[in-house]
Amino acid sequence: MIKKLQKKFILITVGVLAFVFFAVVLVMNTVNHASMVNSLSHKIDMVLEDNGRPQNHGEAPFSARYFKVIVDGDNISVDLNRVATVDEEEALTAYRVSKHNSGFYENFYYKRIADNNKIVYVFMDASMERQSFNNFMIISIAVSLGGLILISSLVIIFSKIVTKPILESYQARKEFVTNINHEIKTPIAIIKATNEVIELEQGPSEWTQMIDKETIRMDELLKKIMFISKLDEDSFKLQKQLVCFSDIVAEISDSFKLLAVSNGKTIETSIEDGINLYGETTMLGELISTLLDNAIKYAKDKTINLNLFKQGRLIYLDVSNDVDRIEVGEHNYLFERYYRKEELSSHQHGYGLGLSIAKTITTLHGGKIKAISENNHSIKFEVIFEDKKK
Repeated sequence: MIKKLQKKFILITVGVLAFVFFAVVLVMNTVNHASMVNSLSHKIDMVLEDNGRPQNHGEAPFSARYFKVIVDGDNISVDLNRVATVDEEEALTAYRVSKHNSGFYENFYYKRIADNNKIVYVFMDASMERQSFNNFMIISIAVSLGGLILISSLVIIFSKIVTKPILESYQARKEFVTNINHEIKTPIAIIKATNEVIELEQGPSEWTQMIDKETIRMDELLKKIMFISKLDEDSFKLQKQLVCFSDIVAEISDSFKLLAVSNGKTIETSIEDGINLYGETTMLGELISTLLDNAIKYAKDKTINLNLFKQGRLIYLDVSNDVDRIEVGEHNYLFERYYRKEELSSHQHGYGLGLSIAKTITTLHGGKIKAISENNHSIKFEVIFEDKKK
């Protein structure tokens, strides 16, 4: 869990930094490109003054290599006096492909200028400017990548410092859970054994039955706490394989039918055959058991409905039952650890661990779980898995 938290912190931070660096590089190069275009456009304006002989504007002299294509009605002429590497055919080709008022053609920047009844296309050599722009772009990207790598390294180091108190707290909690399991298991076993001796000597009574019931509840609580602790460990890995989910659901639901009857309730099932799923049989069985156990505890009326079916790539498992009263909508807060919603039932005991376990198991299998109430007197727990085979 701590490693997942650390990875999430690193990914989010590095992702934000990468976006910032990308935005900065993009803005810098966009501004640089606009500056290059403005400079080339200004050069063209200057060489056109006084019929191609630039006037003295107080600027440093420059060597401008350019050629012109003059369109006068149907007549097209070419001026190659200021360029030696372009012949007339190449100049006409450049003119034909230059459809906009300005832009780039190979290493030339061109500009379309209306002069009385003529249209003049000036193609200014931009090889030096483009080389300078490309160098700037490469350097800016390299510097940004270097900065991102450096800062990412610092983020990784910083993440260890940030998560250290959480790790220490997690280790302390883990040790506490282990210790409390050992410390409480023995007294529970002694109480249970003593209660059995009293029942053998004096016979069962209301008090001994209550003691037996509470020791069973405490034992179940310890098992759930240890199970959650196991799921939270970073080293925990599911042993997934292709299993018949339909068979698992049918087997677990059949085993709960007797328990439901003993509580004055029935489980009605609709299970589609042949639904396979990559997962761990034990964990999937625990998921179904948790949902059915929760339904038996909190169902107001006698009937509990369990459905398993497949639509396209998605596998749906839902367990629904009636309750005293509940608000319409989603109730995903029920999956929060140690949360107990009194509106489900005012007379049932619980510790708010079961549904949290169900959510963890579902997540480990790449699925989603939600609690939905379509009216004020029923609730449905819906689990959705994706068929990874297709």
